[in-house]
Amino acid sequence: MLYRVSDGSVSLGGKTILSHIDFEIRGNEKIAVVGKNGSGKTTLLKLIAGELALDSDDKRQGPGIFVSRNVTVGMLRQQGALCGERTVEEELLAACPAGDLFSRERYEYEMEYDRIFTGFGFRREDKKKRLSEFSGGERTKIALIRLLLENRIFCCWTSRRIIWIYRPWNG
Repeated sequence: MLYRVSDGSVSLGGKTILSHIDFEIRGNEKIAVVGKNGSGKTTLLKLIAGELALDSDDKRQGPGIFVSRNVTVGMLRQQGALCGERTVEEELLAACPAGDLFSRERYEYEMEYDRIFTGFGFRREDKKKRLSEFSGGERTKIALIRLLLENRIFCCWTSRRIIWIYRPWNG
């Protein structure tokens, strides 16, 4: 069991958006959240990402949400793909936790950043380009790379499960 919600409800501004939902994500399952506008898809994704909490409910037994300790949840924003005058390298290195330029952690981070960046189809020389030079889709890929690096997901591919939350925008 990677993630479970039991008898969960979410209200926003006094309006119940999700009412007494139950679901779980197991093993290598792949799920899709599909529904009409206003049906609560974004609310559900924000709940899974930890941006929203379940309503308190005196009838529910336990916390209502279970997340395996081996799970990392990341959410790629619907809007706000990276833009601006920073280079890709500046943007991705900003997520590096190591302050020392010559530390082993920084070296490993840069190696993994390079591997992931080229694995997404970019050329090494693209790291020197400004974000504004990339298409919206390319900037979204760069934002995903940053999300992976920020969550240090690369450290434990074999021992960590990943829940991807990707919500494409309309249009």
